Amino acid sequence: MFAKNKKRDSVDARQMLYFLSRERPIRISYIQKFMEDNGHRVTHSTIIHGYNKAKQFVDNDKDYAEVVNKLKNV
Repeated sequence: MFAKNKKRDSVDARQMLYFLSRERPIRISYIQKFMEDNGHRVTHSTIIHGYNKAKQFVDNDKDYAEVVNKLKNV
C-alpha cells in the first residue's frame, strides 16, 4: 500500500484506505500525514479522487462492497 508504484493491488489498497477513512470521518490532512509518515506522499486531490473511485466500486460491485463492509466491522 505504501509502495511508490501504480500496480493495481497497491492502488486498490490505497483507495480503500481513503474510502474507509473518509467514511469515519477522518480529515484529509490526517490521512496525508499518515501516508507521509509511512513514506508515501499524497495530495489532497489524490485522496479525493481515490475516495470517489472506491465509492463507485462500492456502489456498483457487490463483491467490493462486501469486502468494504467486512473491513468496517473489524
